[in-house]
Amino acid sequence: MKRVLASLVFGAALVAATVGNAQTPLRLSFFMLSANGETRVPDGIANPQKLGIDRALGVDLQLEPVPTLADYAAALTVRLGGDAVPDLFQIPNRQTLGALKDAGLLLDLTDAFDTDLRAVVELTGRNAVRQATIGGRVWGVASTQNLPQETYWIRQDWLERLGLPMPRTLSDLARVARAFVENDPDGDGRRDTYGLTGNGWRSLAPVFGAFGVGTPNTLYVEGGLVKSAFAEANFPRALEYARGLVNAGLVDPDAWTMKTGPEVRARLFNGAAGIAYVGWPQVARDAQLAELRGINPSARIAQVPTPIGPGGRGELPNEGGWPWRMWAVSARLKNDPARLKKVFEVLAYVSSPSGNRLVKYGLEGRQYTLVNGRVTATELLSAPDTGSYYLYQFTGRDEREYFAVRFPNQLPAIEGALRAPRKKDFANFVNLPAGVDRAAMDRFAEEETLRFVLGRRPLTQYAAFLGELRSAYNLDAFVAAGRAQLAAAGLLGP
Repeated sequence: MKRVLASLVFGAALVAATVGNAQTPLRLSFFMLSANGETRVPDGIANPQKLGIDRALGVDLQLEPVPTLADYAAALTVRLGGDAVPDLFQIPNRQTLGALKDAGLLLDLTDAFDTDLRAVVELTGRNAVRQATIGGRVWGVASTQNLPQETYWIRQDWLERLGLPMPRTLSDLARVARAFVENDPDGDGRRDTYGLTGNGWRSLAPVFGAFGVGTPNTLYVEGGLVKSAFAEANFPRALEYARGLVNAGLVDPDAWTMKTGPEVRARLFNGAAGIAYVGWPQVARDAQLAELRGINPSARIAQVPTPIGPGGRGELPNEGGWPWRMWAVSARLKNDPARLKKVFEVLAYVSSPSGNRLVKYGLEGRQYTLVNGRVTATELLSAPDTGSYYLYQFTGRDEREYFAVRFPNQLPAIEGALRAPRKKDFANFVNLPAGVDRAAMDRFAEEETLRFVLGRRPLTQYAAFLGELRSAYNLDAFVAAGRAQLAAAGLLGP
């Protein structure tokens, strides 16, 4: 109790000091994509990151997270075309970085990495700088790469109720999914449950992986060769298998419209579906498990091993060519050196040892203690509002250290996700060659592959579909550009 009271006094003192020392703080606007679909930014002492950054740098840092990629892309277009241009904004892929550079909307940051942003390089490494380099100049600030988090999670209580073992193979997965649909796993006497769910194609990612191919619109390296999933011989076989699951009613129809992790968690926790492809932070943190027990005290979930199929133990998709977060600075700040300096100061501060601890863990003496360089969490680091801490981790973090402090109870789930084989997707790395409109290509490909899976286009037309991708959307040119650029970056392997 004394520690809690002391921390509250400390927090109140920090608020007072912040107000007293920053009479005219410079307001900065950072525009970003939410990592989990949630957009609320806590206020006051519930937001130690903002308090600490504002106090240290004399700013009023305002974050504007947007829930989905589609919403973010649309909102960013509006913001960059108007007067309310953010000082710093997130770049979702390399194609966007190149397009905004060509439009003259980005500030050239090349020289800053040897001066104002040196602390960023010390945290992220020079490879992160290369990820933001186009034409020999640096146009963005890349974060560290995050560790993979997504796997299948299953309702363990349903398995036990139906007397079924944990699925290990693709056939096991289909068998369990069918039982979850047909055998009343929740015991309510109604046929109202599905087998599989997730965000769009990711709901079936382990299925495609079990056939040795990536999900739609992925580009990856195998044996020194750059491959599009669509051109793989086993891709239509994976589509056919997925179509069988959908036709049998085993896949949650809401999967094709859900965009965020919390939506998937709700389907799994509320008993709409028994197997969900989702990241462990969405379902396995202490707060989420408490939520599950509140919904159903007997409910339990477990991580599913990556299923084995015709292609062996399936590889799950993982971003390979783009960092967790990439940031760009508005070109307008070239004419506002004082504002630009503060933006650089924020990025450098959150990359420094003390600033990085702040954005990872909160305030020393309140959310954590530091003894001989070792961080120990207090009970306040488990408060619900701490789920927003990642918003301020602009340049990233040492994930293993971070997870060990923040989520010690989740280490088995974290290690389970790390053990799953991964297929690195480099589609976001490629600078588009002339004649390739990736947005149009991806949209067409996703619509048509969904038609195949939903039975609205016969799989006998797959060769024609692949021909359309090549002739109308220049798929081969995109793959060739990826091959050249990945080779130049040394990413093709030995």
